[in-house]
Amino acid sequence: ELARARREFFGTDQPDYARDDDEREAAAVRFAEWFILERPSDVLGEVPFEAIMRRVSSNEEDEALNQSRVGLFLAETSGREAQVRDLEGGDRFALVDLPLELKAGDMLVGRLFPLADGRCVPSAVLTVLSGAAHLAVAFQKDIRTLGLDRRLSQAEIEELVFRQQALAEATH
Repeated sequence: ELARARREFFGTDQPDYARDDDEREAAAVRFAEWFILERPSDVLGEVPFEAIMRRVSSNEEDEALNQSRVGLFLAETSGREAQVRDLEGGDRFALVDLPLELKAGDMLVGRLFPLADGRCVPSAVLTVLSGAAHLAVAFQKDIRTLGLDRRLSQAEIEELVFRQQALAEATH
């Protein structure tokens, strides 16, 4: 099942668009987040994390995993504790524990985990595209055109952002 899931997520067995070990490692973490938190398991008949939570008592950290949100987010303020807007739903989130200083207009790609106080901590492999407000506008236009009644999955974001970005860079 894991090998099939990797092909489903990456399009191949490995992220052929990753240029170095750091990018391969980040892609592997994004795959793990998707596999555990989003993808229904053929064996379990449900998302692995949900199957586990039904069998054990959960706590606050477990709920943060369950309520995590993957997507594209636009930084509206600057700093290591910035305000971001979800480009799919429009919700705003205060981020803490950022590994770098954001600038308003940066686009973030990845998963946010909610804390009990309402703020969010980003995934360790959150990607920041500096000064990408123009991409955020294009993304929102595309989402409206598609008229989806659901959020994009981490696998779809992997294809749209990481694979397509690598293809575009390879053709230039």
